[in-house]
Amino acid sequence: NIHRDEQIAAYAQADYEILPRLKVTLGGRYTIAKYRYENFTAGPFYTTDGQSENLRVTSRDFTPRLGLSFQADNNNLFYASAAKGVRGPGVSPPVGSTCADDAAAVGIDPLSSTNVQPDSIWSYEIGSKNRLFDGKLAIDASAFHIDWKNVQTLFALPICTLYTTLNLGDAKIDGFDLSVAAKPVEQLQLGASVAYTNARYTTVVPGPNNTVVRRSGEPLPTAPWAVQLNAQWTERV
Repeated sequence: NIHRDEQIAAYAQADYEILPRLKVTLGGRYTIAKYRYENFTAGPFYTTDGQSENLRVTSRDFTPRLGLSFQADNNNLFYASAAKGVRGPGVSPPVGSTCADDAAAVGIDPLSSTNVQPDSIWSYEIGSKNRLFDGKLAIDASAFHIDWKNVQTLFALPICTLYTTLNLGDAKIDGFDLSVAAKPVEQLQLGASVAYTNARYTTVVPGPNNTVVRRSGEPLPTAPWAVQLNAQWTERV
């Protein structure tokens, strides 16, 4: 198998202070993604003495970004942003005749390669960065929401157990993170952070014989909570 991924992009961003300490950010990226796949399959699993494939997939996408920030003073920044992101196309190799039932359930031809279309996200975030007590205490906080469309998923076919990459519906992700850094004395640095992520699929993936491979609301394979603590003591010489 030969996989070739080529991307050409142009990007621009501008910041403008619409009011004192209130700044708007506008940006955009235009990407041309070209994916080329060459493959030769043969043998009983593919019911062919030899089959060559040469597939090309191209996508053209514009991804905008909008941000708004307010620098209340030298120690306090508040912001909000919205941005779109796109992952380029690809190709999944054929899974073979032993996966015929699985392939039929998810709507692919087991003896031919499958084009994997681009997936995209819209992400929205609000947050703040605050420094208190002459910089001895720093607090960074944010909350976010992500809409993920046409998710490119590395998927284990349930009967034949082979992995393939498919576009399998949509997902949503919500969460927040909070980090605190403190310097009670010159030599001691303390830190703590906590993050919560609620990531779940929002569409159903049907399985063979009227079964359901994945239900709407099923979580993505990621831990919902993450906690980190650290401390550092620096001895002066």
